[in-house]
This record gives sequence, structure tokens and C-alpha cells, in this order.
Amino acid sequence: MHKRNYGVSFRSMTPLYVQLKALRKAKKWTLDDLADRAGVSRSTVIRLEHRQTAGIDFATLEALATALGVAPGSLIQTVPADELEPRKRT
Repeated sequence: MHKRNYGVSFRSMTPLYVQLKALRKAKKWTLDDLADRAGVSRSTVIRLEHRQTAGIDFATLEALATALGVAPGSLIQTVPADELEPRKRT
């Protein structure tokens, strides 16, 4: 079986946490504010902002985007891999 390459690797995508945290801070919201408005747990927001999750389901992505007043796709954008911060190890 061949793996398909659609031209975008996961490594070349802006991590969700970067977009999520920047938008939340621009609104001067706390973690609890965003969690409450999106109807998700505070721990979900924390895990996403701190890259402690392997992925996100679309319903959660949509809820967070709606709360922030943006399209779900705007939370995830492609950028050149060399512009990404190295992933911190904990």
C-alpha cells in the first residue's frame, strides 16, 4: 500500500497552540474564559496550548473557533517548517 503525499506534512503546519493562545490573549481571556465560551474543559485548552495532545477532533476545533470568532481553518495554517519553534521537551 502506498502512502499518499498531499504536499503538506504535519511538520510544516503551524501548531494549533500558537494560533489558539495568540487569539485568546488578544481577547484578554483566561484559559477558563475560552473553555467556558467554547464548552470544552480547561484541561483541553491547556493541553492544546502546551502541545500535550497528538490531535484535536473537528467538533472541538469548531467549538474553539466559534468562541474566538474565527473560522476553524484559521486556527491551523501552513508555514515553512524552518519558521517553526523547536518543540520543547518536558
